[in-house]
Amino acid sequence: MGIGTPGALNCSLPIGELNASGDIVGPGALAAFLTSSVITILAVLVAYLTNSLDEERMNVLDRRIVGAFITFWKRRPLKTWTWTGTAPPRTLSELDHEHARRARQEAFTRFILALSDQQLVTGLAILIGGVAGQNRLSIYEFSVVLSLAWFSSTTHLATLDALREYLKENRRIRDVRVGAMLATLVLLVYTFGVTVAAIPLDNRLPVQCVFAERGGPPPDGQGEGDGAPAIGISGLSVAAFLLALLLVLWAYASRVWKLYFEDGEVQVWCLSVFGRTAPAKERDSTPSRLRAIREYAADKQVEKLLAIRSSRGYLPRTFHALEYLTAGSVLDTIPGIAFSFSYGVAQLALYRWSSAPELTPESSDMGFGQILPVFLLVLPFLAAGEAHYDYKSARSSTQPTVLLRTPLMSESTTALNGDRDDTVIPPALIEFGERYDRSIKDIERFFLRRARLLREMEGREPRAEVLRRKKAVLEDYHSLVKFEKGLELCPTFVAFLLRVAFSVATGVLLNVSGGNTVIPTLVAIGLFVGYFGVWVYLGAFKAARAMRQLWVEIQEGPGDVEMSGFLRGEEHVLPTGPKDESAPRADGQARAAVDGASSGSVVASPQPGALTKRRAATNPFP
Repeated sequence: MGIGTPGALNCSLPIGELNASGDIVGPGALAAFLTSSVITILAVLVAYLTNSLDEERMNVLDRRIVGAFITFWKRRPLKTWTWTGTAPPRTLSELDHEHARRARQEAFTRFILALSDQQLVTGLAILIGGVAGQNRLSIYEFSVVLSLAWFSSTTHLATLDALREYLKENRRIRDVRVGAMLATLVLLVYTFGVTVAAIPLDNRLPVQCVFAERGGPPPDGQGEGDGAPAIGISGLSVAAFLLALLLVLWAYASRVWKLYFEDGEVQVWCLSVFGRTAPAKERDSTPSRLRAIREYAADKQVEKLLAIRSSRGYLPRTFHALEYLTAGSVLDTIPGIAFSFSYGVAQLALYRWSSAPELTPESSDMGFGQILPVFLLVLPFLAAGEAHYDYKSARSSTQPTVLLRTPLMSESTTALNGDRDDTVIPPALIEFGERYDRSIKDIERFFLRRARLLREMEGREPRAEVLRRKKAVLEDYHSLVKFEKGLELCPTFVAFLLRVAFSVATGVLLNVSGGNTVIPTLVAIGLFVGYFGVWVYLGAFKAARAMRQLWVEIQEGPGDVEMSGFLRGEEHVLPTGPKDESAPRADGQARAAVDGASSGSVVASPQPGALTKRRAATNPFP
């Protein structure tokens, strides 16, 4: 009888061994699901460690960790045959290095995308098959279906962090994928609930008996026979299931949210709609909205660094540094992946072996339904080989070039050679302008708003004035970078290892439930409530602080953080040239905007530790 074949429901306790479906509990099916999940997670980790993810997904913590790993890997003798290609030839220029990285990124994206599709489709398929076959499948088989579906769905979630930028660029594919994810989530929650409700029953009974016997007497012969005893239900067991389900719901909600919304988009929308100075004509302008979101995020980066610098005491400083380094990092998602995987392994071990009834030998036979998924495991390796071939082809097309570090001048700056400013510009100031132009991509990570306003100044303001302001921005940038590099990674790494250890322990212990395992279950719930409760509390604290700050910005306008040069202190990060006292101090509107731009006004400060914050009725869409 097939999975979906209807038949008369028999809730009488079966006698003897259970003839379970080998397509569900057989070694071939289990090996296929487990192996594909492991391959998918390893692919994401390798892409992360080899700097093959999108640059938009990497923050300063990720870059430092990846840089340290690549430096370590280059020293190993096995690097010569590794296919990841993390160490480009020394003859390649910086541009060729970037070309090789992009080719590697595209190859990994295609590979992870194929694995992600496989996980989504297999998870949805096994859930549909399990729900459709409730009349025929036993509770034991249904619980194994839940375990396999958990593996597929949570592994698919792990790939979304690596594919986020790709899915944002391909909106139709994203929408179809999100629809399939929601269908999977609904079926997963349903299967979860049915499995919990079936705990008091003998796991050899059909799943449909969970609904047939509600409110009535127990099935005939319940509690008799030589089958495996049911896992006694208790409040602790239900709590363990609910906590795991809560994490899955949160993981789905957070990933779907990030597929549609950028960080800071809600705050910018609130400022544009409820702010006093929001121009109505730009509220619905998509380019202006995206620009405002990115500028808002860059301003917040500077504010966080200034908050770290102004913190007094080791614990507040460490907390702010931990918050800054982990915000939006790929590394921050690994503890969640560790919990999902450990919970899935423990759940599968519990349902498949620990609480399994006596099975017939035919249940473990390698039939057609098991051989097929085992051979389908070749598909990821074929996808990996194809991606590797494409990467090698793209990289071989890159010819080594010599990149000369000649002075670079932006088109707008070059066009100013004949402007109305007749003042002789010091060579040191010109050098600062050239270094600014070369570093503009990195500078915009902190000072996106100021960089835009400087571009607007060029062509209508004296060149000396533009160069002077470029010098100020460049010095501020190098000061921030120097301070950022000085942040200690040891507390962050220790916190990361503790989170991974707690996640794995919680995932395993949450599955230890039953009559004689009260203490392990209490320990698991205690770990969950303690560990995740701390992070929920910190998240609520940060959310309340953000809401309070947003309310102030709505009432008064976005705050402008002045660096005041305090990050440099008494030390000059860059060799400064002769002071340009002859540069004219025009009162142009663009220069005033640069001076007042968020996160960047450089003014005199008598003490290096001073942090000032000005409130101005500025608009998030200047």
